[in-house]
Amino acid sequence: MFGLLRTYLACLVMWSHYGGGGVAGNWAVVAFFILSGFLMTAVMTGTYGYSPQGIARFAANRALRLFPSYYFLLALVIGALILRPDGASDRVHLPVTLEGWLANFSLVFPHWRPVEYFPRLITPAWALTIELFFYALIAIGLSRSLKMTLLWFAASLMLVLSMRIFGGASFGLAYGTVLDGALPFSLGALAFHVRGRLGDWLNRVPFGAVPVLAVLYFALLVLGANAKGLWGDHAWAANALGSWANLLLAVLLIVALFHWKPKQGLKVIDAAIGRLSYPLYLSHVPAKLFLTWFIPTLGGGALVLFAVGLAFALSSFCAFVIDRPIDAWRHYVRKRQAVADSQI
Repeated sequence: MFGLLRTYLACLVMWSHYGGGGVAGNWAVVAFFILSGFLMTAVMTGTYGYSPQGIARFAANRALRLFPSYYFLLALVIGALILRPDGASDRVHLPVTLEGWLANFSLVFPHWRPVEYFPRLITPAWALTIELFFYALIAIGLSRSLKMTLLWFAASLMLVLSMRIFGGASFGLAYGTVLDGALPFSLGALAFHVRGRLGDWLNRVPFGAVPVLAVLYFALLVLGANAKGLWGDHAWAANALGSWANLLLAVLLIVALFHWKPKQGLKVIDAAIGRLSYPLYLSHVPAKLFLTWFIPTLGGGALVLFAVGLAFALSSFCAFVIDRPIDAWRHYVRKRQAVADSQI
């Protein structure tokens, strides 16, 4: 039951890139990292295992999930830049080196801070470099046991705190480097290992953990989106405290959703809407660029409105025309692993 949450987070990232979301988009990316740490640990421990065959099938499944829609959108951006070369910028332009092409086709942007690697033809794709890095570490067993995950989490937390105490970094959490991803990924993995104990505690929340945490998390992200207007010169402090509150509320909401047992109808809606999350995350920046390149008279609210519509149209095509048929292959990969495990 994570589909609605994922798509809501993708919408927050879109809102931030379209000019109105403040730091809420940053916090949404961190929440994505927490959710990935939780889910990747879950599938490695519960579905694939840590044998060479299991790791290979995990990698194949991730590739089938990440690359088809990405390559479709990448082809659109390349085609648009060929048709409208005047739309190129310092950050979005056709690569002029082999490294640039390989980076954009592999989703591995070779920079310690991938958000600062250019050109990136799909601008938000930098976060996938961090995702792939921690997928690999989780696949080889970094979060295999509670003890190992606790060590990973403790080391990540000490690193973050030491950078803020001794390194002069802002008290708030950053999110643009591989090192920044360690804390949310390890927190998500840790939450998976203690999900039972956390679930028992969350069951005591009056009115139900999911609605209470959803309201609190929504309120936090709205405050993050409007921090400058609400707190003026003190917005930096509110944003810093909010980035830590985001860690706590996101991980609690993820565990609560994991244990939640809604009616079947809501599960179907959640799955359908959740399909849009990944392609929406990828497509919202290209959608706005396409409109500025090909309909330059659009501007202001009209540009945003049409960009949102185009982003959802592209996402729907990716989710239901490209990704849905590939689900059969992904299911085959998972099923074959289950068969292999049964023969051991």
